[in-house]
Amino acid sequence: MQLADKLMDDVVSGRIAPDERVPSVREFAADNQVNVNTAIRAYDYLATRAIIYTRRGMGYFACADGAQRVASLRRDEFMHNDMDIFFRQLHSFGMTPDQLSLLYAEFLQQNKNI
Repeated sequence: MQLADKLMDDVVSGRIAPDERVPSVREFAADNQVNVNTAIRAYDYLATRAIIYTRRGMGYFACADGAQRVASLRRDEFMHNDMDIFFRQLHSFGMTPDQLSLLYAEFLQQNKNI
């Protein structure tokens, strides 16, 4: 998952543009000092989620809507895996929905470029 996350970060950030070739599995494995089979599993994970696709004989490429798919996937994972923990922590801190809303609005104001 860490390798898949790394490629997803590259897609979301634009370091890998839509329809741009991604490193070959062997290149990616070598760059990250992992077994080729581990890299293959990461690529398979991304391909089954339509974040990357393969062109026969040419390699893997980023899907045109890959960044949107990554955002959707990460949003869904957060909603199903982390949201409950997040809200439980906020509750344990005594934070109200209004306080959270203000903090989020401030965050967005200070981070307009993200």
